[in-house]
Amino acid sequence: MAQLENEIEDSKLFESILTQPTNVKQITIAKGVKRSYNRKSKVNEKAKALVEQMMNEENEKDIDKDQEIISEIVNEVIDVSPINETINEHIIEQSNKEKRENILYDLRNAEGDMETRLAKQQEAYRLEKQWKQEDQQESKQKEKDEFDKRAIEVINELTNEEDKKRIAAKIACLKLMQEEHENTMSEYEQFSKMISDAFDASRKQIQSKTIRERIEGAVVDLYEYRKFADDKLKNKLLIGHAIDLCLCKDNDLCIIDFDIDHAGKLNEEEKEKIRQNIINNMLPSNVGLVQTARGGIHAYSNRNEYKLPSNKNEKVVTYGDSLEIDIFAQMYTHRDGKLVENRVVLPESKVRIMDKGVQKKEILHYKELNDWSNATHLASLYDILGKWNLDLTAKDKDFCIINDDCTLDQMSKDIADACIEGLKGLSIHNDTNTLEREISLLPLFMGLNGLQHLGEQYKQAAYSTVYMNNNLTAKAGEHWNDRKGRYSNKANAWILTKIIKLHNKDYYEQTLKPLIIKS
Repeated sequence: MAQLENEIEDSKLFESILTQPTNVKQITIAKGVKRSYNRKSKVNEKAKALVEQMMNEENEKDIDKDQEIISEIVNEVIDVSPINETINEHIIEQSNKEKRENILYDLRNAEGDMETRLAKQQEAYRLEKQWKQEDQQESKQKEKDEFDKRAIEVINELTNEEDKKRIAAKIACLKLMQEEHENTMSEYEQFSKMISDAFDASRKQIQSKTIRERIEGAVVDLYEYRKFADDKLKNKLLIGHAIDLCLCKDNDLCIIDFDIDHAGKLNEEEKEKIRQNIINNMLPSNVGLVQTARGGIHAYSNRNEYKLPSNKNEKVVTYGDSLEIDIFAQMYTHRDGKLVENRVVLPESKVRIMDKGVQKKEILHYKELNDWSNATHLASLYDILGKWNLDLTAKDKDFCIINDDCTLDQMSKDIADACIEGLKGLSIHNDTNTLEREISLLPLFMGLNGLQHLGEQYKQAAYSTVYMNNNLTAKAGEHWNDRKGRYSNKANAWILTKIIKLHNKDYYEQTLKPLIIKS
């Protein structure tokens, strides 16, 4: 086994050779100090198996000889490009480079209206990034191919079959280790990604179910026009049902309660106007909507791991007597060893309001406002609260952009300019679960589309600037244009401030936030 450890040590030395600067002309491999090899890696386990299989009988003389042979291969490959590059290859490469530069020049200096020029500039940026990646991949592949070619030549020159097997095993070991070296994701990151992907897949499966399916087993009966369940009233008049969120199988479902005119000062026409403003301005289309007995709204959405302070979060937003907003969710199911309740009345239920302990005679109804029970893939609470510029997890509360009539303030040009300036050097992904983790195209495009009130030309210029000033993943770059069209009807400029707050914190605190407060 000690001999095997020596061989692994040699392999680690071979690995270090490949990471030397490319201007090194000669490298000599010297044996290092023996030490135990305890790194747990699938790739190195393969290398270890190869070494163990091929070199159990190897002696000290073989080791020194192998080091000399492999050093020769590596030294030749390091400077192979300038040596082997033919005049024709150089001419072709130079010609391709000139063609690319001409294409980029034409795109960057294209004529036409503003929208056409911006589109051409965007295409130039995309091509430049794509060609750079292709050149890097091609260069790496050439190095690997040259190494393989030279290794085969050296092995074929050997006359002893045992020597051939031993050298082949060491080269295989070296290549496996080099592949691991090029993989920038650590084993911990790979494991974390695997766990995260598993949770994401499970969540997507849950969220694909209808609300009716998700609340199965969590519905309780209501009697005698009461909004709460009472065992003493069982077998009395059944008037409807309520959902107990703490009995739901998944803890992702949450309900936003808009209590409109709790003081009773508005007429029906005024309340209807506020309801429509809530639906059109404050909520996305993919929520389950129920009108409450008092004329408010229950909006069903997905919590998506949003860390609410409690099961019942009351008055998270208040606007005088016109509106109070509560949020109900399953953050915990037991307290002091006892099962807790968190019940919300369902549509098609009838209640009488209690006033100072006395039940009023008027019968009020809960009713669906859309196909509530069959709604799937509900909106994320992150996105909804982000649209309101509200973060319940933050110690310092954000500025308010919701007016008393439940419309949202439009963003000024000064703030919009500052937002575009703050979107620089950030990583943009095609798709992600939450804005907390990563910036994805959907919230970004919603924010940019919200700048339409400043003019189409301004909005398109903002798109082009953000595209050029940030780092798009391959998928994000590939889907930029089609997602731009798909999300064209989603707009809220204030999401840009949320993106910057989460992913460019210093700029937000020093530049953007003071400007917003000042305005």
